Amino acid sequence: MNKVLRYKEDVAIHLAYTHGRVTRRMLMEAIPIHRSRAHGTLQGLVMKGFLVKEGTGRNTFYTLRKLG
Repeated sequence: MNKVLRYKEDVAIHLAYTHGRVTRRMLMEAIPIHRSRAHGTLQGLVMKGFLVKEGTGRNTFYTLRKLG
């Protein structure tokens, strides 16, 4: 498994760490990417085990996965 994070993923994790959560909109404002790309990046980080998805629809946000 590739453990190297892409720039978009690194930014998303940084936002989650500094703000306690990250949303698709936050990621889109931090770096110029399309909404579908932001969504895919966040979903990818969930699948890789870095983030946890919380809420649904417009209330969706992602937090860092707790270790231990």
